[in-house]
Amino acid sequence: MKNFIGCLILLVLFSMCKKEDDVKGLFVTEMSFVYIDGTEILANDCIDSADGYAISIEVDSDNNSFNELNVKYMVNGVSYTMRFDKTGKKLQAIQLQKGNNFAKIVKYDFTDYVNFKQQGEFVLVN
Repeated sequence: MKNFIGCLILLVLFSMCKKEDDVKGLFVTEMSFVYIDGTEILANDCIDSADGYAISIEVDSDNNSFNELNVKYMVNGVSYTMRFDKTGKKLQAIQLQKGNNFAKIVKYDFTDYVNFKQQGEFVLVN
């Protein structure tokens, strides 16, 4: 009987411990190419090469825990890191190239692309 109670106490104590996978907090909810003011770039938008552009990454929290989250992402093959310590959206200014522009968050399944085609003196977004 003492062994049973001892095992039961140990079982309860171990079940109360958090596993590393159970630790929750900030996570990525969205990533996209945007204008420098945060406005989404839409298909068939006319853009000016003098305008500014950015990558927008948004994070949220599942339990109001605001652990630090370093989001590693790539834009056109170049690696970057964006640091979050609370929920919200952040922008990182980027230089778009002619043709295809591709962005991917390394750890998460978020990708986005924009294809810029030069047409005379203006550019169309596909």
